[in-house]
Amino acid sequence: MFGGAFLDTFASASRLLEGLKEAGYDTEGRSPEELQEVFVTGGHCNLPQWCEEGEGGITWEFEGEEYPIRGICVGNVFLGLQPLRDPEGESGDPGRYHDRNRKPSGEYQAFYYWIREGFQADAMIHFGTHGTLEFLPGKDNGMIGSCWPDQLVGEIPHFYYYYIGNPSEAMIAKRRSLATLVSYQAPELKKSGLYGEYQELKEMIGEYRESIQSAPERCGDLLLNIGKEGKSCGFLEGDSGENCSEKDLDLLEERLYEYENSLITDGLHEINEAELNGLVHGLDGGYVPVGTAGDVVKNPSILPSGRNLVQFDPRLVPTRTACERGMKAAQLSVEAYHEKTGTYPDTTALILWGLETSRSQGETIGQILYYLGIRLKTEKSSYDDRLEVIPTEELDRPRMDVVIHICGFFRDMYPNLIDNLNAMLRQILRLEEGPEKSYFTANTRKMAEELQRSHPEMEEREAWDLASCRIFGPKEGEYGTRLTDVVRKGSWKDAAEIGSSFTEDLSYGYSFRRRGVKAQEVLAGQYDHVDFISQVRNNVEYELTDLDHYYEFYGGLARAVENKKGRKPVMLVADTTGEAVKVQDLKSSLERGIATRLLNPGWIQGMMRHDYHGVQQIAKRFENVMGFAASTDAVTGETFSRMTRCYAGDEKLRKQMQQSNKWAYMKMMERLMEASNRGYFEATEEELSQIREAYLEAEGEAEE
Repeated sequence: MFGGAFLDTFASASRLLEGLKEAGYDTEGRSPEELQEVFVTGGHCNLPQWCEEGEGGITWEFEGEEYPIRGICVGNVFLGLQPLRDPEGESGDPGRYHDRNRKPSGEYQAFYYWIREGFQADAMIHFGTHGTLEFLPGKDNGMIGSCWPDQLVGEIPHFYYYYIGNPSEAMIAKRRSLATLVSYQAPELKKSGLYGEYQELKEMIGEYRESIQSAPERCGDLLLNIGKEGKSCGFLEGDSGENCSEKDLDLLEERLYEYENSLITDGLHEINEAELNGLVHGLDGGYVPVGTAGDVVKNPSILPSGRNLVQFDPRLVPTRTACERGMKAAQLSVEAYHEKTGTYPDTTALILWGLETSRSQGETIGQILYYLGIRLKTEKSSYDDRLEVIPTEELDRPRMDVVIHICGFFRDMYPNLIDNLNAMLRQILRLEEGPEKSYFTANTRKMAEELQRSHPEMEEREAWDLASCRIFGPKEGEYGTRLTDVVRKGSWKDAAEIGSSFTEDLSYGYSFRRRGVKAQEVLAGQYDHVDFISQVRNNVEYELTDLDHYYEFYGGLARAVENKKGRKPVMLVADTTGEAVKVQDLKSSLERGIATRLLNPGWIQGMMRHDYHGVQQIAKRFENVMGFAASTDAVTGETFSRMTRCYAGDEKLRKQMQQSNKWAYMKMMERLMEASNRGYFEATEEELSQIREAYLEAEGEAEE
């Protein structure tokens, strides 16, 4: 597969071929350019919008039908592209990657049977994070012959290059596809630095500071220009541009420092010597040493890469440090909300991922405990008895309520935490606190009464169990939502559809007595009380605009709450990437990610070193920005104008991207045109002309 997380797979596959040849395998080297020629120009890809139309090649008969085997043989090594798993998957819908209810297509099955029976492979290697094999129908653990991953892998030793920073999905690949994981690193990190108007603004402020002593008569004009530039950069609003105060200057310097020192990825990763040696040693029948997956920046001890990834004991989550950091994030969030509204929030809605929980070891859990008034016990206790309810008299505020949306990975990896949280909710109910002391108890009592009134056949115990449910996610066997496909296709007519889709897919309750029960009525009732939503950003490799799951979950939740309440909730992001925990509004977080990466010449240059894959990754960010615009309205029109000037108006960059990956570049221009058509920005005639011209140039390249 040629789209692994943070991985230049053409360059990495080229290095693997060279390494295998040096190790004595019967194969030959192929440059990244030669591999791109085979798969892209030669048409060996699943979706026609990403390559030229190909002819001929390997075929395999399966159940009476001939199927193409997309790939090439290089001596005794076959390099192939994993087929789409779904018979209806011509769109390449990633929402179906995790669908455990759909069997693989005939072409998909033929591909793996050909590897085993036609090619007669002695070992199988999957490249990148992640494919679809490990999400095929079957048991969660302990695969048997009727499970699809087991059927297709058979008895072939299976190795899997996997991103070191994704412990949650890595463990699914290990246990469901019997994979020996060989970890690879993320790209190198560097400081974002400042450029363009951000650098000019910094210099203006420096000039103003000097002029206070040396030329005070210039200070008024300088402040006026600083205000205008600060407004242009998106840092100041309202009349601050005309009346720039000392407080505004402090804000500008704080934001510029944040932007300048933000860490960004420098291009994509290519497998290194340790990662190559780890795989070759495994192929030789050697032991691949184990290594923990996680955040390299926060925990450098997980290096070196090239090791067989393992997960830590989930019963240790949350750790005391993670709990303290999460509680600090929650405290800052409540303070920010209180400063904005003058009240305490009734209910906070949070996103709880398996990936974030594994990397941070439970920071979001710490947030949840703070809102509910729960803490870790100070004395040592058993894994299932680590939490205690803080007595009402010790709290200096009401006990708040929560709505927790989990993904399927969290459900499968941390069933103990689901049980522990539900047990603590029951303990809170037993306190029978008044409505002014416990918003959770008041909301639960109200919901239980409504359920019994609208469903008279429902037993009281069942009504209270559902009413106290605060954990909602996908149904058993599924992992996420359909939102990424909706945004990718641009198929929504009204923004409310995004919230409705989210609610439909993640409305299965995980309560004290029930697991994965449809509970849309209960969830809708909980949304009525939500005042703000929060999600943790806990690693520097991903800004919110770098990963589609952020708009899928956070954005989908924001729109779902707005659908129910008729107004937007306060949207906050808890940033725990640094030593100090910070909380900021969603708009500020998005603007930092876009400015330091998507519009940053240094970041763009790093991506463009990887040609086809670099443009492909940039196009993904365009889609993610569109996802946030559609789900939260937090992307400004000026942002889309900047994207247009950068990627359509810069002739040199435009030509380079068209030559590297014209298909992805056309998708980028389609996104900009879509943003204009949907009213996310009022494109000028010049901007529309630039977008159309750039698209037609790329289309001409694609047709030649």
